[in-house]
Amino acid sequence: MHYLIIGSGLSGLSVGASLLKAGHRVTLLEKTDVVGGLARSFRKDGFLFDIGPHIFFGKKMVARLQDLLGGDVDLMLNDRLKEAIYFDGRFFKYPFQPKDLLFKMGKGRLLKALWELSVRNLWRNRRLDEYDNLYDWTTSKVGPTLFYYTGLDSYIEKLYGLPSDKISSDWGKQRLKPLLGFRLWRSILRGGIPSKKQQRAYTHYCPEGIGEIADSLARYVNQNGGIIRLNTAVEEIQLQRDAIKNVTVKGSNGISGMTGDYVISTVRIVDLVKMLSPAPPKAVVSAANALRYRNLILLYLIINRPRVLKNCLVYVAERNTTFKRLTEFKHFTDKAAPEDKTTLCVEICCNPDDDIWKEKDDIIFQKSMAELQGLDIVAQQDVEAYFIQRIPSSYPIYYLSYRNTLTGIFEYLAGIRNLVSIGRQGLYEHDNMSVVIRSGFELADRLGQSNSKNIHEVSEEVYSDRLNKYAKVM
Repeated sequence: MHYLIIGSGLSGLSVGASLLKAGHRVTLLEKTDVVGGLARSFRKDGFLFDIGPHIFFGKKMVARLQDLLGGDVDLMLNDRLKEAIYFDGRFFKYPFQPKDLLFKMGKGRLLKALWELSVRNLWRNRRLDEYDNLYDWTTSKVGPTLFYYTGLDSYIEKLYGLPSDKISSDWGKQRLKPLLGFRLWRSILRGGIPSKKQQRAYTHYCPEGIGEIADSLARYVNQNGGIIRLNTAVEEIQLQRDAIKNVTVKGSNGISGMTGDYVISTVRIVDLVKMLSPAPPKAVVSAANALRYRNLILLYLIINRPRVLKNCLVYVAERNTTFKRLTEFKHFTDKAAPEDKTTLCVEICCNPDDDIWKEKDDIIFQKSMAELQGLDIVAQQDVEAYFIQRIPSSYPIYYLSYRNTLTGIFEYLAGIRNLVSIGRQGLYEHDNMSVVIRSGFELADRLGQSNSKNIHEVSEEVYSDRLNKYAKVM
């Protein structure tokens, strides 16, 4: 079969490489001039940067990637990659270590927090799936004392631009597993020692930046008969009854048509819906337009100091700061900067219509430096240079009714026999790179096990898995 893949981020590259290995024809269509999407690396003035922090983990995933690519990808086990969260004027281990967290709270707050934990975990009288918003879901597990003390309310608002009671509990089920009642109490009784599963996190990074993974996947595609067409934007996807018959693209040689047996889209769902012709029903178009995203501003600092952080990245939950996370790439690889210098990536989330999205670079720099100095992290006099990148639609917002919105869209897309939408953007998921690559491999496996009579069922399974992803996490 010939597969057309729209987008050459990690999901597109992983499914494409896997399908090639299985003996299929593959063509990837990428509208920009580089592969990798948000999982790219780049060099500037002799320094190595990623598009924000990325970590590759999971023993099975590492083994499968190495089996596919052989020695072409250099995955380095790195046990130095420790994270932290900053609130209450201090750094705490992250993911939360209950002993570290609880015993820094002070006696009065500690007793109140322990009481709330006991009441909620021993005498809970409601099923957790009855709580649809993040605030109720989280406080039902740990109580309001821990919730507010850790700054989760302010961090959520920085990330999504909405208060926690306007965010779906799905975010908590995905990101706050250490706060699940039984696990929390077990960790407290064990003295906050990470479990064997945590100790076997199997965290990897690439010496030349995380973008090595995307570059290696792209080389595999090119060297094994696949095609990656850069600077090629999909203009229109023509439908005939319940199938795609033609894909119109615009590249360096103008507009042309392409055909394939099956189309895999990794672009934003709203963009996919707009590409379809004839247009989907108004209800589907309206639903796609209702999906909401947060933009991301990345402020990169080149600093005249060997190191500035004790951790590779720090989540900042303090209310009086604009940024939500800091990353020092030198913890990931020594090749990120010379011995006597380091770099810092400062992440700021915003809406497309927020003033800061259109603000001048020097204003963003000055405001961020004032906040960094206020936290005693780095002084402006130590900053040698800076630059800014703006990433639109970086995070899908898990607003309260987002799953209902997705349901209508997926029901329509599932009716197109030779199309499936996957990946972080294609499934409206806030996932890490390991999950994205795994989803690409799993899709290739599913397609390989199907035939012309039942291949349309693959998309139904993918969409059902997405909608029910958090149903078992209570």
